[in-house]
Amino acid sequence: MLLAQFSIYVIEGTVLALCGALFLFAVFRNQKLRRRYDILIAQFFTNVICGLATLTAGVGRLTVLFSEIKTLRSRQQCMLMPWNILFLWADPMSAIVVLITSIDRLCALMLPIFYYKNPRRFALSLIGFSHGFMILCMIFDWSTTVGDTEELYSPLCWYIPNTLNLRQCYSKQITFHYIS
Repeated sequence: MLLAQFSIYVIEGTVLALCGALFLFAVFRNQKLRRRYDILIAQFFTNVICGLATLTAGVGRLTVLFSEIKTLRSRQQCMLMPWNILFLWADPMSAIVVLITSIDRLCALMLPIFYYKNPRRFALSLIGFSHGFMILCMIFDWSTTVGDTEELYSPLCWYIPNTLNLRQCYSKQITFHYIS
């Protein structure tokens, strides 16, 4: 069962990374498109990283399965697996890029004069802010695993308790961290 699932990860990750890379290449080749579609470039880049994360997760976990590694790992070791590092950024960022697109379209409708004076600056500031936010969240998530070196988890680093649940609201995590 796991063999089939991780093999599908490899196929899915390869297709997603290649398609995203082709779209990214097509937009980068044309200077007019490059200047006009900053948010789409961020979305394609996020898709490529998400595809690479899925591909490396599949290859890494298949390697663990085939080599029959049985030693348990700590939460810190699981957090530092290459696919978890990529997923830590790409998984929430794919939703954030859709939010950025919505904010960009909303501002184009609500503040048309401001938006059409500086569309690229506005888009780049949204993208920069979102990446800065993700970097802060990643640092916070990594810092929570620094002291957790007890080896309790599967060598696949597969189940939800192995890494932090990134789909939770970060503000709730940060608020909870400071309250307790």
